Amino acid sequence: LDADDDSDGYTENQDDCDDTDAAINPVATEVCDDVDNDCDGVVDGGGVQQFDFSLSLNLASGSVSQGNYIESNVTATHVSGTASSVIFSASNLSAGITATFTPISCIPVAGTPCNSIMRLTANTTASIVTNQQVTVTGTSGAVSKQTIFSLTTTLSTPSVPSGLTAVAQSSTSMLLNW
Repeated sequence: LDADDDSDGYTENQDDCDDTDAAINPVATEVCDDVDNDCDGVVDGGGVQQFDFSLSLNLASGSVSQGNYIESNVTATHVSGTASSVIFSASNLSAGITATFTPISCIPVAGTPCNSIMRLTANTTASIVTNQQVTVTGTSGAVSKQTIFSLTTTLSTPSVPSGLTAVAQSSTSMLLNW
């Protein structure tokens, strides 16, 4: 135990907690790497690694007609750090389009992503657009991730009532029944 196996100037009897790695010893600088670099018994100096996550959509493009909606599943996946709440939002929406998220936030933990349903609703006078690049954002403190949903908005097609009959009344008028 008195031998300095890693030649860092410290032995196990001198509180070298890893005598196989010269970068780990009682006077080493603690870095955020999930290792007790300075042999004080505290990994990473007791600091908390900043939370990080990734963001994805199960459906990244779609079409909606005026007066209807389209949904996509938004997934936040834990990458590192202590789990924290991710709040969802959408921007760059064309006129007449609204975005809602259910739930508005979730907490992804290591090995267990969390999900929210994004609903893009087109009102009856929504602008007709092709491939509008809607920015979907997940925010947790200072960390923000974005992904794109490509939205096409189309005219609504009126439905024809079932059982519709038309009876000519004259050369300029017609009686519709249903």
